[in-house]
Amino acid sequence: TSFEGTFKNGERVEGRITNDNFTYSGWLKNDQYNGLGTLTLKNGTSYAGNFVNGLFHGEGELHF
Repeated sequence: TSFEGTFKNGERVEGRITNDNFTYSGWLKNDQYNGLGTLTLKNGTSYAGNFVNGLFHGEGELHF
């Protein structure tokens, strides 16, 4: 897993996380997806929208 982005007080707060199965770009809180972001899976499926505690939340777009 790799991370490129911004740290604040030693915590990741915004950036891109990439591993063999997915890429996430967006905001983080407590090392979980929080706020606006985009999650793209290895198979091309993607979700762009809001996250709370690492889960889809509120409005967003899911593309297959």
